[in-house]
Amino acid sequence: MESLGFSTRNIRRIDMLGGTEVTNHLLGIRNIVAIGNNQITANHDMKAAPIGFMVNDDIQNLTFEKNMVFKNLNRVVQIEAGNEYQYFKAPKLVSLNSIDKDGVHNYKLILKAQTSGSQYLYIPKIRLSGVSISVNGQMIPPIYSGLGTEVIPLGNIRAGHKFSVQITSPNSLTGVENDFAGLDNQAFNRDVVNRPISTLKFDKPKEINYQGDNFKGNINVTQNNQTLFMSMPFDMGWHIEVNGKPGKVIKVADGLMGIKLHPGNNRLHFKYEAAGLKLGIVLSIATLVLVVITELVRVRRHKM
Repeated sequence: MESLGFSTRNIRRIDMLGGTEVTNHLLGIRNIVAIGNNQITANHDMKAAPIGFMVNDDIQNLTFEKNMVFKNLNRVVQIEAGNEYQYFKAPKLVSLNSIDKDGVHNYKLILKAQTSGSQYLYIPKIRLSGVSISVNGQMIPPIYSGLGTEVIPLGNIRAGHKFSVQITSPNSLTGVENDFAGLDNQAFNRDVVNRPISTLKFDKPKEINYQGDNFKGNINVTQNNQTLFMSMPFDMGWHIEVNGKPGKVIKVADGLMGIKLHPGNNRLHFKYEAAGLKLGIVLSIATLVLVVITELVRVRRHKM
């Protein structure tokens, strides 16, 4: 998830910050909390994608480039939309002034948005701790100044409009002018969010939260989209039955879970079994049997 803009140490330890419209859609985020300087607001996204939906097979070969978050996000959208449109576009640099004083690095940039929509900043290879950022004079909440780096939302800007960004950092940020990008929200909504997709229909969706290691569902598969994308980390512990027969869980999008399916209606049964559990059970039984045999031999010898 680091390749998509999150601060993370591994697939199971992911910071809640760093999301974009693209990752919110990809991971099925329905409740979005916005943290401002003086208030916290929560929004419920009724159009959020479900936990499983069909995409084309290109998702199986998708790999991400290190420190190229916006390029990676753009490729994710292209695969889901089935085109080569440039959804993320870097704003044009109008001016850049930098001052280094007493070990503190100050940057003031004037940028011109090249697309209407959400503008973002992602500074790779640094920790945001001690970094402060303001956009058009408004300070970004310090909650983003963490121990890692992540995508920082700068607000919604219309194409052709200028905006200023001021950054104060204890570290040199050479090349920071290349770390910005804007999302074409209209195109993203048109080609992805509002596009009809085939989704996984769970038998008992309300029970998923309480029995998430064993569930069933149905999904209709078309000729063009034959890979079921699950917004869950890939794990060898997951096992799948497709129409009553063993299926195969595959790794897609550099670490998430997918299943290759055939066109038509498919009945799916998901089960999770911790890696090594069967082997552990077998070894435990074998150990118990050996203990019993040893005890029987000891008792027999004692009687003799």
